[in-house]
Amino acid sequence: METWIHGAEDMRPWCEFIAEIVGYAFDDLDWDAVVVGMANADRHKDLWFEYSFVGRETIHLRMAYDIGSGNVSVFWEAPDHLHPSITLATSIVQRFKLVPR
Repeated sequence: METWIHGAEDMRPWCEFIAEIVGYAFDDLDWDAVVVGMANADRHKDLWFEYSFVGRETIHLRMAYDIGSGNVSVFWEAPDHLHPSITLATSIVQRFKLVPR
């Protein structure tokens, strides 16, 4: 499935939500890997960063900046029964500005 996230600042909460869906303990080391991996990711150059959350089940991600829109394009693969949860998490991040407590 394809979706988008508002810029880099919304990527961490989205990643944390997605990890939670499969019981993956997303931490600062994961976030560092995403930041470094995304540094050269560019949708228009077909340069993607791939990352997987492996917990009870697995969600595979491909992410790249969409420079023209300021968003991050995301493709995700997951078992069908996880799609509603991933869609809900994505919708929340797209609609609201989330800040950590």
